[in-house]
Amino acid sequence: MGRKIDTAGQAIDYLGGTAKVAALFGIDPRIISNWRFRGLPPDTYAVMAPALQARGVVFGPELFRQRMQKIVPPPYGDRRKRQPKAPSPTP
Repeated sequence: MGRKIDTAGQAIDYLGGTAKVAALFGIDPRIISNWRFRGLPPDTYAVMAPALQARGVVFGPELFRQRMQKIVPPPYGDRRKRQPKAPSPTP
């Protein structure tokens, strides 16, 4: 039985690193670097699973579940209700 891996980074390293995985998929290495933090997209399973199994690596299905970031919109000005201005002391 091979070594069990749990993270996208370990899978990428077993396949030769960021540059080799990028060449395998024909995409920019920056995308592969993002996978290290966000996880492997589910549609990469068909290519990566056989390559990992050929190297004797054991992994679970959770390896190919991408973590989605909670996207928070940037603040646009001050959204608090503004208090009415106090009347001027001089007429």
